[in-house]
Amino acid sequence: MIGILVKDNRDLAAQLANHYQLFNLSARVIESLEEHRSEIDLLVVVNAGTFGSQINQLMRKEGKRWLHVLWDRGRVLAGPVFHPTEGPCFECLSLRMKANMVEEPERPEIPECLEENVRRMMCDAVALETYKFVSKDHRAGAAHITDQMLEIDFLTLEGELHPVLRVPTCPVCGVETRIHQYVQPWMTRFSEVGS
Repeated sequence: MIGILVKDNRDLAAQLANHYQLFNLSARVIESLEEHRSEIDLLVVVNAGTFGSQINQLMRKEGKRWLHVLWDRGRVLAGPVFHPTEGPCFECLSLRMKANMVEEPERPEIPECLEENVRRMMCDAVALETYKFVSKDHRAGAAHITDQMLEIDFLTLEGELHPVLRVPTCPVCGVETRIHQYVQPWMTRFSEVGS
């Protein structure tokens, strides 16, 4: 089952759940991380913001996958799917976005007459990518969100794929973090050798 958690927008969560059902995917809107955790195979979180770090740590601890979706006035950033033991984590994505994303001016409001259609297209794109990822149905093409972030601007109809790599110094999953879990004789002080 796919769990959908959308901060501060229950209507968007319900609409996304309906789009998943159109793809024959079982989906449920959840109110909190504690709800239905054992039943969820993939958690989709829309606009996680600072809450993303908490979700990242919880999902890694529980060994579950999750997908981050950022929805911002007609533009969607979806992916990558975060795995508990492989690939980058949410902290890696956050660090890379801070380092590489160009500050752009605030996006204009979507005209009211277009808002519902743009939101429907966003839900379709996210549901399609999730379907390709979950079903592994290659007739629909490979899922872009497996190891990349998909960016689509529905107002200009432009899209781009951004590879997301693990940050070696990531405090959650980086190489530095994993190395310190093992004994490192070269890091032992000389006075401790032989004691």
